[in-house]
Amino acid sequence: MTSNPANKKTKKVWKTAGYIGTGIIALIAVWLIVCFITGNLPMLFGYGVVRIQTGSMKPVINPGEFILIEKVSPKDIKVGDVITFKSDEPTIKDKPNTHRVEEIIVNADGSIEFVTKGDANHTKDNVTAKGEKVYGRYVKTLKSLGGIFSVVSKPFVFWPVILLTVAIIVFSSVKDIKKETKSMKNKEIDALVQQEVEKLKNQNTENPDSENNTNHTKGGTNGNV
Repeated sequence: MTSNPANKKTKKVWKTAGYIGTGIIALIAVWLIVCFITGNLPMLFGYGVVRIQTGSMKPVINPGEFILIEKVSPKDIKVGDVITFKSDEPTIKDKPNTHRVEEIIVNADGSIEFVTKGDANHTKDNVTAKGEKVYGRYVKTLKSLGGIFSVVSKPFVFWPVILLTVAIIVFSSVKDIKKETKSMKNKEIDALVQQEVEKLKNQNTENPDSENNTNHTKGGTNGNV
């Protein structure tokens, strides 16, 4: 029974897509780990996602919500924009902070600083946000992502999902390895069989009359007797 070439092609496409998807997930995981170690906010293709931890930006942005930010030049930021920046305040040193720009300061050397304030706060931030430490400007709140995170982040959901994903990847890899090993063994067996066939062919080619000569000799001997 022969397999359908179209089915083989489809399986090959899905397998390749699976490998690519796994590779992308692995790269993203490494990238997130590096960002975590270096203290930088993950940015991809000029955009990043930030989870707001406090209520300083209520009611525009609530704690626990995710926001989308875009990378912009400090020169393009205007008063009233909401920006995410690496804070220099001692209590949240080097952590991302998201506040609204109240004032823009341009220094003599051309560097830019921003006076910021949370919408729910009564006073401005004590330390300015440096232009070179701005991650990006607020674009919108990702409501759906917050809902997904609230479900997935629960331990009884998160760990089963992770373990299931790992199990699927391992099972798929082991299955592919077994298939490749079996295929290699079959190829080796086929190669050995082909070698033996070639040897037999060569022997018959080198001695085409050996069998006939033997029969003739036997016949002659019986005649002399």
